[in-house]
Amino acid sequence: MPRPVLISARALLVLSFASAAGCYGTPRSDWPHAGTSSPGSGGASGSAGTAGGQGGSGGAAGTGGTATGLAGTGGGGAAGSSNPVFVGGPCVTTPDGTALEVFARSSDGRILRRAYDGSNWGDWANLAALDGQIIDARSDLDCSANGTTIHLVAAGLNPIGGLLRAFGSNTIYNPFVRELASFSFAPSPSIAVVTDTHYFLGALAIGGTTPALYELGETSSTRQLTPIATEAASIRSGPDIAFQTFGASLVTHFVGFDTAGNLAVYFHVINSGGAHWEDPVKLSPPLGTFTFSPTVCTENGGFGVTSINLVAAAGGQLWHSQSSSITSAFSSWAPIASAPASSPDCTVTGPQSIVHVVAASTAGTVLDVNGKGTTWVVTDLGSPR
Repeated sequence: MPRPVLISARALLVLSFASAAGCYGTPRSDWPHAGTSSPGSGGASGSAGTAGGQGGSGGAAGTGGTATGLAGTGGGGAAGSSNPVFVGGPCVTTPDGTALEVFARSSDGRILRRAYDGSNWGDWANLAALDGQIIDARSDLDCSANGTTIHLVAAGLNPIGGLLRAFGSNTIYNPFVRELASFSFAPSPSIAVVTDTHYFLGALAIGGTTPALYELGETSSTRQLTPIATEAASIRSGPDIAFQTFGASLVTHFVGFDTAGNLAVYFHVINSGGAHWEDPVKLSPPLGTFTFSPTVCTENGGFGVTSINLVAAAGGQLWHSQSSSITSAFSSWAPIASAPASSPDCTVTGPQSIVHVVAASTAGTVLDVNGKGTTWVVTDLGSPR
């Protein structure tokens, strides 16, 4: 893999915003952040209840962690009732490296936000301007932050494959609007924000497995950075994108499951020599086969650390792997939680490099799984309010 060379002034601007970590408040050293539930530190996993939809009569949720210390989650059946539950994959981002912003879509068509200020979780709040009913039921949410401004994307219904984007802060957001109106995409798109007017969008072209990566706002016209010149096998899942500063280069990671059954990490590099795609890294599933879509989140030196973090679901569990750069090997997959019911999303916070992973549970709640290495805990963020 060629050594990176000096980056252009344009890329240096991007680097200052490329961190995937951040939130309100001051950094905390007491990690992982325990919540309303605790790590599975032994004891049998709860048995799955009978599945029950809205108005149904679902079985009781299972309880307890696993003997290996994975974060325990609910059993397989959501309690049957008319109460709304979360559907699709939630997303998480950090505006300042300390706080968290979590977003999720409810079964009654709302988009809700829950924030962590570095010490405490707030309540779920409805984002009145965002209409979840115009989102494709197959689509996850993705989000990215620039300071206090959060950008969200999802695949739309009218037309099917329209890429929807909204932005705002706290509970004030503009409505979803369609981006890249000449194109249609498969669920689920991803966003990485440089500034409020400069960002990258990643997706798959609708009806196929063609990866698409676009840069918007740096020039007067949209710039497409794909096709991926080094693509070895077609991408079959929704992709996730993130930035990392590597030496004097800006690296955009484009991550997805491929048709060969691997998790593929493609690297788009911008430096003073131009732009190019590096050869991909391929990771095989740690157990069974990969399901849903993967996620990638990075650290970019804000606390003196760089890292690439991958999270994926396989064999009924969530797994984490990490590398410090595109020239370093990824660690072995470590199991971090059981029974995810959606694609995960992740971000990294604080000088302790705590990775926060969110996913839907089988009970229709949102879980925050946080930690690093082999030590992880789970916070159940509950149901829509």
